[in-house]
Amino acid sequence: MKYVYENMDYEKRGLTDNILLRVIADDYGLVKERSRKYMGAAFSWKAAEMTSQMDACPVTGREEMQKILRIMRAYNPDYRARATQTGTAVSQQAITDVTEEDALFQIANGSIADIAVSYSGEACRALLSKGILPLTADGPVPADTYIFVEGIREALKAGKRELTAYRLTDAMEPFALRLADGITPENLEKVFEG
Repeated sequence: MKYVYENMDYEKRGLTDNILLRVIADDYGLVKERSRKYMGAAFSWKAAEMTSQMDACPVTGREEMQKILRIMRAYNPDYRARATQTGTAVSQQAITDVTEEDALFQIANGSIADIAVSYSGEACRALLSKGILPLTADGPVPADTYIFVEGIREALKAGKRELTAYRLTDAMEPFALRLADGITPENLEKVFEG
């Protein structure tokens, strides 16, 4: 599905079996302000995802992705970066005040998830309306954290809330990540379809 916000657009593919997130902000205010800092942090990961969608290698020419690829290949020698959906996320304690325009700005910048301890129902609805996953963790996740979520499509289709996730440092560390409360597989239509 194609999303357009002002002079930006993004063709979001449907949720893949695995996703790789980069937390680019720990303050949702950067989204609400339409911050250039947020847009700059999102640019490389959005470009990597668009490269993957053309069935080309998203790692070429992207040093941060090369480090991630080494970690992933140590975990799974057959790992293919282009088969993994990459996207950005915002994380903070609570995400409560999200408009559909905020969510559109995020998706146009390549965001595919947010991570918080809690969400308002309104925030979940706005994010889901643009295909962005509201995910929960035990605490806010610092900016520049990389999270790999394995088997997410199958887990969500089966109605599971607990996800198999790893924080990437020099290795893959198990990371507690869940779908936000109150979301059913029926609410995830735009996430699954793009």
